[in-house]
Amino acid sequence: MPEVSDIGAGVIGGLIVAFLIWSFTWLKQQYESKKFPVWGEYITYFEDIESGQPVTATSISKLEQKGLRVFGKTTQTDGRTWNLNGNIVGPGHIAGVYSADADYDEGVGSFYLKVNGDNLEGMWSGYDHENKSTASGRYIFRKKASISILTARNEDITSILDFSSHLFGEGYVDDVRNLINDKKAVALVAVENGDIVGFILGKLCMRDEAKILVNSLEKLPADLENSDKEGTLGIIKTLGVTSSRQGHGIGEALFSSAESRLKKLGAKTIIIPAWKNGNIVNIDGLLKHFSYNHFLSDSDYWKGNCENGKFRCPSKSGGKCVCSVEFYKKSL
Repeated sequence: MPEVSDIGAGVIGGLIVAFLIWSFTWLKQQYESKKFPVWGEYITYFEDIESGQPVTATSISKLEQKGLRVFGKTTQTDGRTWNLNGNIVGPGHIAGVYSADADYDEGVGSFYLKVNGDNLEGMWSGYDHENKSTASGRYIFRKKASISILTARNEDITSILDFSSHLFGEGYVDDVRNLINDKKAVALVAVENGDIVGFILGKLCMRDEAKILVNSLEKLPADLENSDKEGTLGIIKTLGVTSSRQGHGIGEALFSSAESRLKKLGAKTIIIPAWKNGNIVNIDGLLKHFSYNHFLSDSDYWKGNCENGKFRCPSKSGGKCVCSVEFYKKSL
């Protein structure tokens, strides 16, 4: 029969081995996490079908990571939630499965992503419960930017004008100084690593100003007309994010902050003239996310100023204006 000291030594030895195995596993997980750090919050884009038409849907995804294992949840704008479970396979590739979080939703499938810097890009394929069919499409994760939203200053005007000219055309934004120095205006910038990467401009309108802004409409919708008479109508005029940082949640952060500022200034309704280039409304995803409703299309809104050379539109064709404006509104 072994002595007590031998049993104690065996227990201690076993604990040492267990600790070494745990330490090795933990260190391996830390190494893999540092080699391919994919954990974090992402803006997710995936090709889908809505009402029989192909669309690019947007959601928010939060990923966690333990070594080679990647897991988390993605939440769509309609509130539906999906569970993600995968593993890093090979040099910077992620393969996994997804399933709907709700019991009634039978949606399930697989995904494949390639790590590309701060982004994950690949494909999804599976059963679509909403459409009762199998489908597939592109699957893109853009890591949410770490930014500060600040009130724009006079010294920011040059930066705002510089990249707004690349986005919208030279001369399109010309009232930055007035908005920055107006107590009823909203002029914000998004700053990342000390650089301005986005801006948003808006204001609280004067009474009866909506009739000038929406001059192609004989009668305003009731909520707009009421706010217009009260002087409680806000407008978000321009939103711009530098091309290299689009899709990382910067526009969403600017939009949310501008809404809050306008509400503090007394806005009860907000109107947005959104630029439409061809068949694309550039901020369509944001407008859906923030529950704005479309109420008017105006193909001549910028036509005169554009064709007379008051600003150089990047989508101008053959000397003719080919873009239009879509008006959206929201009651706060």
